[in-house]
Amino acid sequence: MTPKDSPTPDRELQARLRTVLAERDQLEMLLRERERDRKEFFATLAHEMRNPLAAMSSAIHVLRIADTDQATASAARGMLERQLAQLVRLIDDLADVAHIAQERLELVRERVNLRVLIQRAIESNRAMLESRQQHLKLDLPSDPVWLYVDSRRIVQVFASIINNSSKFSDPGSDINIHAAREQQQLVVTISDEGVGISEDILPQVFDMFTRNGHCSRSSQGGLGVGMTLAKRLVELHGGRIGAHSAGPGQGSSFVVRLNMLNVPPLRAVPLVAEPVVANAGRMKARVLIVDDNRDGAQGLALMLDMEGHEVRTAADGLEALEIAEEFQPHVVLLDIGMPGIDGYETARRLRMRPWAQSTLLCAQTGWGQEDDKRRARTAGFDRHLVKPIDPEEISRIVSEVCQQTSRTG
Repeated sequence: MTPKDSPTPDRELQARLRTVLAERDQLEMLLRERERDRKEFFATLAHEMRNPLAAMSSAIHVLRIADTDQATASAARGMLERQLAQLVRLIDDLADVAHIAQERLELVRERVNLRVLIQRAIESNRAMLESRQQHLKLDLPSDPVWLYVDSRRIVQVFASIINNSSKFSDPGSDINIHAAREQQQLVVTISDEGVGISEDILPQVFDMFTRNGHCSRSSQGGLGVGMTLAKRLVELHGGRIGAHSAGPGQGSSFVVRLNMLNVPPLRAVPLVAEPVVANAGRMKARVLIVDDNRDGAQGLALMLDMEGHEVRTAADGLEALEIAEEFQPHVVLLDIGMPGIDGYETARRLRMRPWAQSTLLCAQTGWGQEDDKRRARTAGFDRHLVKPIDPEEISRIVSEVCQQTSRTG
């Protein structure tokens, strides 16, 4: 090539500059889209949280003025329970998406029956299905189908799909759940008679913030993370999930495929008669509740006091140690994130007291990954309870301690 035929330095620089400018424009566009998604997400999150909070505020007002009207008070309590469950699901979904993105979500597999998983998923949507008068039709194998999965996560998958089908279907319509074996896989299909999904949106159904092809401020609500989370959870189990629809107004079907290989055999567990403890239910336990959220601590204290237990509360670790030395509780419900010394350090100091060797220490925390549980065990905790804690679980724990105390003297 002669010098005359070779590109001039100016032409090379211009070509490189055009490439750089094109890449810059593309990056700026991606950043603008990311910022738009971020703003849209937080606006939708605020909207989604206001809905249940508004209903809960109304229910609390009804309870305040219901006086002796038990039927009205019962209806208000039911409303509070349903809306609280909705908030918990919203927060759990957000936390799980973050954990998956950080590769921190760990599966805790167990041998579990498919029918149990489906029933739990249905139960979590019971209030919504009943309010919309929708009918579930089950078509499951007659013989038991066993899976080796993280039961909580697979229930989450089925519950998200059922919730999606309910939201985008008319009141009074049918939702069908069909399960069948295909070679070494279990195939679960959940189909509805709802609004359907357009062909151009179908490939995006499992993308973050997609709401079944509807606009982000759809009246059906939702953050648009449920189906994304379902896909990731199924894939973590080595399975696949797909969506199908004939188009708008033609309903939708979601198909979950799970591996049926490597399911451990059912272990024979010898039956041991549980000794009957006379008056165990009437025994009192000494319970110390430690939480810098005074309303949270007071709520648990009122519940346990009404159940007949002796309760003390503390707002920080140092106050807890001082009260515990005199009170010597059977059970300590201890918050992790507190000012001053945190729950881990408080637990370690409690375990140094001779009288606390038999005390049941329960961590109360918003963090529920395996690393968090391991850290709690290392600090001396016996139980790890993730907020918001089911009050019935607290009651069961305290009752177990009462029974154990009765047996040992």
